[in-house]
Amino acid sequence: MTRLSLLLLSLVLVQACAPEPEGSAAAAGGQGQPSAVDTEEVSLSAGQIELLDLAFESASTFPLEPHLKNRSRAQEQVALANVALGRLEVATRQAQDIANWRRGLVYAKVAAARARRGAGETVDALLEQALGVVRELEEAKDQIWRRDRVLATVAEARLAEGEVEAASSMAAGLDASALGALEAERVRLLDGEQARAYLDSVDAVLESGTFDQVRGVLLALAELYAASGADAALLEAIEERVGGGGGKIARGVQLEVLQAFGEAALAHGDKDKALQFAQQAWELYGQVDWPPGNRVPLMAHLGALRARSGDEAGLSSLRAAELTYAQELALIVDIDRADVLRAVARAWHDLGQGDEVQRVLLQALEAGATNPNARPRCDDLVATCLLVAELGIEPSTELLTRARALRAGLVDPW
Repeated sequence: MTRLSLLLLSLVLVQACAPEPEGSAAAAGGQGQPSAVDTEEVSLSAGQIELLDLAFESASTFPLEPHLKNRSRAQEQVALANVALGRLEVATRQAQDIANWRRGLVYAKVAAARARRGAGETVDALLEQALGVVRELEEAKDQIWRRDRVLATVAEARLAEGEVEAASSMAAGLDASALGALEAERVRLLDGEQARAYLDSVDAVLESGTFDQVRGVLLALAELYAASGADAALLEAIEERVGGGGGKIARGVQLEVLQAFGEAALAHGDKDKALQFAQQAWELYGQVDWPPGNRVPLMAHLGALRARSGDEAGLSSLRAAELTYAQELALIVDIDRADVLRAVARAWHDLGQGDEVQRVLLQALEAGATNPNARPRCDDLVATCLLVAELGIEPSTELLTRARALRAGLVDPW
């Protein structure tokens, strides 16, 4: 059993004695309830929905042979985006078209989303579909990490239902790399005293845990930090642990954690604290000679975070990121260029600059269209379409027209 699994088990009794989350299946007496999602209107525009559907259609153009893995991964990305955006019925239908183990992940993620809304029997049916995929993997003696990924997501759904013991039992023995989302789900359910008990329990992991365990706990602490805005003492206790385990994880992950805490501080309205995290991240960024494919996204993200935290130099860093992209384009592998530009677009969105976002997204579409093979073009088209929907921006006519044309161009050679 991993140390992170033990952490899940260690607080079972604490959480089991807590009130059931409002709207949970347990609070409803275990009876199946109509899902609020079934009749809920999703707040997406026609253009955003078109791009989501175009993304799944594009992902499904991958030939099953020899591109089963690429096809299923891209389909999963679209389905999970639909889950995040509330299109749960659409995501369930899309899961049926995924021809490998990722189908189970989508079923379980839909189940978790429905569980948070008290969907009752619908959750059980979806989880049975996901567990069917687990059984297939076990019978085929497939790679164990795939089974663990699906089981961890099933446990996440059980936890969302308030079934703490079932979730903890399922998590026992799973690889730590599969438990990140489950750990984040768990900390969202903690109240003040439970949160303090959790903090005490993670110290040993931060001191001696593996890479995956330390990363999972630090990102979970960022979730807890975001949810604890009114509890100054708890915030301070969490901050004391931000640096814990830093030497055990890569610089990129340390930056990821610091940015997550900076975003949480901004959500609390604490610009001073956000700027502290942003400056820590910027100093850490400066300690490494990053290749341009990594440097540009980091400059963009950190620049936007600094600007939003009150550092006037942050905007200059974002503009410098675009200049670096243009100057060092030849040093960035062609299949990575659209990904870099999507990071820049996300940074402009963080600053509320809609026109800049549309401009850079169009550049991303073009950058992703240059490879002679359809496989990387398809991956980039899917990713850009999903980013538009995720950011909640209204796609321009130009962007929609270009996306449709790129979809039509997904033909041999793959």
